[in-house]
Amino acid sequence: MKTIIILIALSIQSMALIFPIVSFSDETGTMLGLFWQKKLSERSNLQLFGLTQNKGNTGFLNASNVPIGSDIYNFRVFGSNAGSSYYGIGNTAKKTDPQHLYYDEFSITSTIERPWINQWNLIIGLNAMHYSEQRKKNNNQQAFPSLSKLGLIIGAELDKRNKEFNSTNGYFNEISLQLYDNQTILSNDIRRFTPIPYGVIATKLYSSQTFTTHDHIKFLSSVGNYNYLRGYKTNDIMDRHLSFVQLEWRAPVFKWLIITPFIEGGVIGRHPGNLKKSLLSYGLGHYIPIGEGSFRIELATAESNSEFYFGFNHVF
Repeated sequence: MKTIIILIALSIQSMALIFPIVSFSDETGTMLGLFWQKKLSERSNLQLFGLTQNKGNTGFLNASNVPIGSDIYNFRVFGSNAGSSYYGIGNTAKKTDPQHLYYDEFSITSTIERPWINQWNLIIGLNAMHYSEQRKKNNNQQAFPSLSKLGLIIGAELDKRNKEFNSTNGYFNEISLQLYDNQTILSNDIRRFTPIPYGVIATKLYSSQTFTTHDHIKFLSSVGNYNYLRGYKTNDIMDRHLSFVQLEWRAPVFKWLIITPFIEGGVIGRHPGNLKKSLLSYGLGHYIPIGEGSFRIELATAESNSEFYFGFNHVF
């Protein structure tokens, strides 16, 4: 797929970034967007993102690690009417024709981190979400029921990284339980950043299990996005359990360029005792530091498929 991308940095300050996006591809047509990031303190920041294309609009507002007293607050608002690719649940057959499920979604997530025991923080939060499919665009077919849910988030976090975005040293571990009326999601996220004479070795180990009797696209894990298992088609494989590991070498070539070869592997299935497919992807990323953040361009390959990505900051 031929893709042309034009990126212009308008304003770079010591603690703020404004980055407009203009791109074109055969699949999405022209895309216009804006990414804004501002550092609020040593570990906290504010992000704003908006994107419009022929499939719809997507945007979010994200405030991370905002200190208030001895507590840390996180707040995120997300909305989209663009939908997503969908090939079915647990479908591991090779696919060649793109499919798209159109739906409206909106969510608000708020969490509080409070000092707990042995340098761990206790996480308590709420997630309110809404999902409804655009029946007209989906040829009057419905894949999943509409829902409006309020969920409870309970977890624990140990964060010894030197900074929240684009970490170069330290360790991070977050264990999270998300509780909804018909869905429970248990996840474990472990990351380590090790400086070496020429760059940083970054590793991530992640595992997630959904416990439910009613499968829904918003509560299942999938492969093929620009944060993990890159190279697969978006939502190419979707199921209740996903585990993967990521390994990256973030090597500075020039002051304005970081080259990042990476490899990722994992498994997906109904649960750890019923895994349906092993996963492997690899690729090369190019990162351009801008202010406190960075712009990234990546090419990833998974099995017989390749995908091109652009975004902001490192994937983890």
